[in-house]
Amino acid sequence: MSQQKVIDQTLKDLESKDDSVILNGLIIARDKGNASLIPSIVALLQHDNEEIREKSKTLLFDLKDKTSVDALLNEFDKIKSVETRNLILQSLWQSNMQPVDSTARLVKIAIDGSLEECIEVYSIITNCIDEKFPDAELMDAL
Repeated sequence: MSQQKVIDQTLKDLESKDDSVILNGLIIARDKGNASLIPSIVALLQHDNEEIREKSKTLLFDLKDKTSVDALLNEFDKIKSVETRNLILQSLWQSNMQPVDSTARLVKIAIDGSLEECIEVYSIITNCIDEKFPDAELMDAL
């Protein structure tokens, strides 16, 4: 099966009404997924089933694909739940994705968000971003 067909089937599995299908989809997403699955995985953070919520959170915390940063931050902007927003931010530093190119966006989240969001952004910036900040990002953040 082609990579795109695997992703398409995994998206269907993650949106299933059957919890066992969703859990299987999360396993496949971990092994073969890409950033296009992020919206579905983030949505599962609010699922009724605790096992699905925990496996979704663990998956986000283990991401290694730096292209997922934009997808995560795009989902962050759509979410109203403070708990889910914090989990998205936590996933950025837990997975050590080094979101250097998103510094200005993160600073805006810290300024506009809750105290918890500000602390999470501080953790991302101080613990994860080892690379030199691009001058344009620093100017945007200022």
